[in-house]
Amino acid sequence: MVTLACYKAVNKKLNTRSGNYMTNIAWYTTDIPLPYGPIGNGGLPGLILKLEIDNFYYLVDKIILNPKKIKKIPSIKKGKNIDVNEKIRLMRDARKVTID
Repeated sequence: MVTLACYKAVNKKLNTRSGNYMTNIAWYTTDIPLPYGPIGNGGLPGLILKLEIDNFYYLVDKIILNPKKIKKIPSIKKGKNIDVNEKIRLMRDARKVTID
């Protein structure tokens, strides 16, 4: 049995239908640097081991890693600051919208 250091991430979202806030809590470990989790949740700097969404709990039962198949995830490069007009131009180019 291996002990992993875990971190807590809390995300509060507004449910537009009910007007109430939902609190999602994820426990993740950076010892396994894979940004994955259950039911489409992820993006944290480590593997999500426990996820709490509206009194539903998703827990890891067992982890089997094959180091030969794990690919290293490249780090994100530092970008440059752009103004609003440049952002709009880039978004239009990405969508291939005709130029106004």
